[in-house]
Amino acid sequence: MYYWPFKDAAVARRFSEGILKAGLPDASGRYYQVTEVDRLNGEQIAGLVFGRTISGYGLWDDKRWWREFGRDGDVFWRGPPVKEVPWYGPSVEADSGFARVKGDRLCEKWEKMNEGYETCFPVFRYPRGTPGGRDDYLFVTDTGIYPWSLSE
Repeated sequence: MYYWPFKDAAVARRFSEGILKAGLPDASGRYYQVTEVDRLNGEQIAGLVFGRTISGYGLWDDKRWWREFGRDGDVFWRGPPVKEVPWYGPSVEADSGFARVKGDRLCEKWEKMNEGYETCFPVFRYPRGTPGGRDDYLFVTDTGIYPWSLSE
């Protein structure tokens, strides 16, 4: 639904039912049913990530990555070896940066990734997600939808 983000949940549901009926597999990473009701506000985002580690699997390679958020906003990235990911995946195996909440979006600025530009994006709770699937939550960015879960 990244490519067709309908504002009206009923329209999105009818559209997705038609696409699934036409044969698109209902597989993780392809179709996420979220609406504004599932979107976290700034306070919820801060309470969820700061001082914690999150983990997910890359859409580009299905390899695991981690982000460790300090309570003060420092953030550290660990990902798969660069040689194991396609050209459009992350360009580094490890990076550090700073994260903050701006309004109702999480913002990150990395030393190496994204050429050092700050990127901000909404965070959603994914009602159908599971910790085992590493998809309890979603980052919805301009480059895709990234599922993740808390690492405890």
